[in-house]
Amino acid sequence: MKFLDNLLVLSAKESNEEAIAFDVEDMPAAGKAKVRHVGGWAIRKVLEKSRRYVRANMYSENAQTMQSVRQHHSISELIEESLVGSLTILANESQYKDTLQVTEARQYRERGLIHIEDAVYKFFMALENERVKLLNDQTMRREGANMVEVALQMITNNR
Repeated sequence: MKFLDNLLVLSAKESNEEAIAFDVEDMPAAGKAKVRHVGGWAIRKVLEKSRRYVRANMYSENAQTMQSVRQHHSISELIEESLVGSLTILANESQYKDTLQVTEARQYRERGLIHIEDAVYKFFMALENERVKLLNDQTMRREGANMVEVALQMITNNR
């Protein structure tokens, strides 16, 4: 909070220029590929969390815990069936082939990074577009230290 307050003071000393219009669709291929990579990373984290929960609690006798296990199992299945794609299939069928290389280039021996389907990529591009609109110099001047909380609330309320 203190950091944002100090940043706000420094920002106020700068000129009162209008916010720069930035369209994420106009980003170069490398920028779009990074959005796809980070989206895949976020999806992977949710998948791993659900899998861990299922493994840790699948033998529980508590009815409420078992209901939660079934929910996490459903989340895992949904992610695996609908959000994650095979690189070989995506390389042939994706409308955004140029965005696939960053994730593949950052693979390590375990090949722990995942590739996301085009629809998921479009979602993350729309989310990035909203982030750019909500987290900028003008918003920081207006909201101050509450900028992140306000932006998160606006994105959460955006259907």
